[in-house]
Amino acid sequence: MDLVKIKQLLEKYDNAETSLAEEALLKQYFSQKKVATHLEVYKPIFEYFEHTRHQKFTKAIQLKPQKKKAIYKWISIAAMLFVMVAVYTKSNSNPKITTIAQLPENDQKTYNKTKEIFSLIASKLEQSSKPLNALNLISNNLNKGVQKLSYVNQFSITTQKFFKK
Repeated sequence: MDLVKIKQLLEKYDNAETSLAEEALLKQYFSQKKVATHLEVYKPIFEYFEHTRHQKFTKAIQLKPQKKKAIYKWISIAAMLFVMVAVYTKSNSNPKITTIAQLPENDQKTYNKTKEIFSLIASKLEQSSKPLNALNLISNNLNKGVQKLSYVNQFSITTQKFFKK
């Protein structure tokens, strides 16, 4: 086979542009005993493909029994039904309450205490985010410094070119 054509096919093969017929030609060429010395690096690739083509997977595949999945599926369905029944009975047992003023006094105190706790958490989160704003400012200034440093680097490269010529 023409060595120039083999080189062209190898270039196409490296770019993943070969057809099956062209790959068959390459396999045929590299299955020969005598191959050009500069192309011997490709020979193990095609020998590997030829060797693995005849291999078969012989190990037995062990499948786990499907009983556990079925059990978990039924357990999850039962749990979901239980939750639905509990929510339905809970929602039907309470009279319709539309405002906080209609809640019992103990529930109103709990609601107000919870509201205070959430507002305290919100204020603490606001206070903890202030240092992050300072870090963002530092980060922005560092980025500006890096940009200015790139201008100095570009100037240095240009002056080196100028003095070399």
